[in-house]
Amino acid sequence: MSVSRATMPMQSGTSIGGHFNSVLLVTSLLLAVGLLMMTSASVEIANSQFNDPLYYFKRQGVFVLMGLSVMATTLYIPVAIWKRSSWFLLMGSFALLSLVLVPGIGKVVNGSARWIDLGLFNLQPSEIAKIFIVIYLATYLERHLDEVREKWSGFLKPLLTIGGASILLQLEPDHGASTASDATAIKTTGAAVAGDGDDATPLEREWAVWAHVTPQLKSKATTGEL
Repeated sequence: MSVSRATMPMQSGTSIGGHFNSVLLVTSLLLAVGLLMMTSASVEIANSQFNDPLYYFKRQGVFVLMGLSVMATTLYIPVAIWKRSSWFLLMGSFALLSLVLVPGIGKVVNGSARWIDLGLFNLQPSEIAKIFIVIYLATYLERHLDEVREKWSGFLKPLLTIGGASILLQLEPDHGASTASDATAIKTTGAAVAGDGDDATPLEREWAVWAHVTPQLKSKATTGEL
């Protein structure tokens, strides 16, 4: 199964020009529920600290508008530009993940240096890195699909690159972001490798066996059968 075939349902189901956009709907629901929960939990604190029960709601509302503006802007950026910029985005991610580890720049909270204080808000590089890593990985898999499907070297190159980001995340430490990035990289690369039919390459067959056997091993280990 090619990458283009695998991504066709997603492209048609989330088309901006369509009558129904499930991705934007889910995003809007998450945004509304999150804002409601945050407001409900902060009313008393905001009232006691600032004499304004809706202080944090208003403050978060500004960030919501900023985020929606960025989202609206990115929707109109051609995919070709994201593809051409994927390597620079990846390097930018590495730069930010390294910068947050520099004493005096990275803001340490509860023993973790995950934020960069920009005055108006705290920037968390790991959140940006997760998005840029997906863009780089998708672009790499599209350009080198044959190599990824036929050679172990092609399969391991993107994983080693993402491994570098994972090491930086562990140094913060941010285990959640590291796990999410690693899982995304492995699953995405595995999906690109996975083939169907009799024309599957040896690497595709090995991946299919590994993907089938691994859940069984995990199940046996959990039940004590191993």
